[in-house]
Amino acid sequence: MFLAKASNLCLSLQHHIENDQRSELALKSEELKNEQESLLHGDLGDLLQDDNWFRAATYDRKAFRTLHDQQQRAADIIQRLPSPEIMNELVHNFFNEVHWFYIMPDKDLFTEDLSRWLAAYPHGSKIETFTKDMEAFPAVLFQILALSLHFTTPDCTAADTLAVRDPTSSDRLSRYFSDAGMELLDTLGRHNPSIMFVQADFLRTAWLKNCGRSTEAWQTLGTAIRQAQELRLHRKGKLKKYSTDEEEQRAMWYDEYKSRLWAGLFAWDSLLAWVQGRSRRIHINDCDVPPPRDRCSATKMTRFISQNKNDSKDRDPVITGLLFHYTISQLVHNMRDAHVERDLGEKYDSVRQLHQEVLSLLENLPDILSPYKTNTSWDAAMPNLPRQREQLFSLTHHTLMGLHRAQIANHVESRTEFTNSAMLCLESQERFFRMTPRHQYRLYGLMYYTIDAAIMLSAITVTYPPEDPVLRRRTSDNLQKAIERLELMKDCNPTATSGLKLINRCYQKVRDVLDTNLPWQGDLVSEIPRSIGALSTPNAEHGDTLTKSGAPPDMAQDIQGADRNELISTALFDELSNETFDDAFLLDQLNPLPALPFGESTIFDWESLFHDANS
Repeated sequence: MFLAKASNLCLSLQHHIENDQRSELALKSEELKNEQESLLHGDLGDLLQDDNWFRAATYDRKAFRTLHDQQQRAADIIQRLPSPEIMNELVHNFFNEVHWFYIMPDKDLFTEDLSRWLAAYPHGSKIETFTKDMEAFPAVLFQILALSLHFTTPDCTAADTLAVRDPTSSDRLSRYFSDAGMELLDTLGRHNPSIMFVQADFLRTAWLKNCGRSTEAWQTLGTAIRQAQELRLHRKGKLKKYSTDEEEQRAMWYDEYKSRLWAGLFAWDSLLAWVQGRSRRIHINDCDVPPPRDRCSATKMTRFISQNKNDSKDRDPVITGLLFHYTISQLVHNMRDAHVERDLGEKYDSVRQLHQEVLSLLENLPDILSPYKTNTSWDAAMPNLPRQREQLFSLTHHTLMGLHRAQIANHVESRTEFTNSAMLCLESQERFFRMTPRHQYRLYGLMYYTIDAAIMLSAITVTYPPEDPVLRRRTSDNLQKAIERLELMKDCNPTATSGLKLINRCYQKVRDVLDTNLPWQGDLVSEIPRSIGALSTPNAEHGDTLTKSGAPPDMAQDIQGADRNELISTALFDELSNETFDDAFLLDQLNPLPALPFGESTIFDWESLFHDANS
């Protein structure tokens, strides 16, 4: 009996040992497998990415019979670029005119890459001799040229050289460059992307938004995000050892740039999904990459990190703006997690808390961007700062509109806060517009906030007519100014065209409800909090100064002395670019509001309003 028990015990012990050994072997096998995958997709991939044999083994054979065919096709596309002199002028125009708005790419890194590429390619270098990043660099260049042509200044000599003498020819050439950039990426193959792929898709998204092609822009942004995730831009990088300080500093700056690129993608995904009622591609819990640092250049970045300095002179207001977008987009994730897109009922306190968190971001901005105690000492050196202040102010109050949108029907507090934010947003857009020259009227941010705020303000006004005469006049003034702005932008902006139809229809209903024919009284706006940094800034295009109250002079003078044909482009309406304003999401937000009687027998509902405007 004892021997039998002892034997069973030994067998049991042997089984445990074998199981432990098998578990240990399985664990080691899994670790080895992970290490192999890391080598394949990480260091080994980085090591071999420029090796011709490795590239031949990994390229997409479905598209081309041989790697040579692929490289020849890519070289043919690159030949569509203009001369270096024209490229340099258009690149300069991009960074001077609109880089502050898009932030990407980094000017120093791009200029360095452009110099290297121009030094190599025109002298007979073949595309197979380029690194993986540099072979896709022309795709980024194509997008920058395309965007620059959207915003060429009247004295741009490159436009004359390219025989671009009117907005239509400019827009068609812009589309030619942008499409060529996408064709190049498809030719190189998206199965093995680089940072250049992500940058090019990011800029293509901006170009599509300017053209009113919002659905394509959303899809292209998704492609950029997926490629960035393949490159693990959303994850914290590993610490590496470098042989020289110079190599370490360059790698440090490049990592910082990748962090900025990811922050831009995160912000666009979060905010566009928020305002258009779409699902997010990025979830905050999947990301652990540190946020960008608010520094100007690689040199100052290195000093800041190594010495832990925090000199305000090293700040870059453009990157501060990016960080603001990034932070507010993180709050939008919190809003969606709190389900503010539906009536919260007893959980309404979370709306109040989120409202205060959004306002605190605005209040804590550095003084050079603050809408309250504004430091204007940098404005002379950075003339886009006043517009950047208005951009951040509009973004803040548009975000608050989204926070309260679903609570309007059942919570008076949200109705009041939404109305106030819509008014402030529209007034900020007015100031932004007054500081914007005509050749920049295509900026997406110049009209989207206006359209959304004007339509929703109209809805609330019609459903809950205000009794206060000041509020009634202020509402009428803001809607009238919105219509006038869109009238001036409609010939070069398809989204402004379709949005204008809706707002005109809404404004008719508002006037019926208010039963007023009040004249334009801009002085009433002075009672409302605003971004004060822009109020005394001269308008370089028009040569006038905004009044102390913020009321602009008659907009009719904007087009006096100008040939209207100079403002009109038909290229944006050629093919699929003439998309109507996406009203499906707005209808979802308006449906909870009650249908209202008009006259003796007519029942007004929001769907019929949109149908009439689009018919």
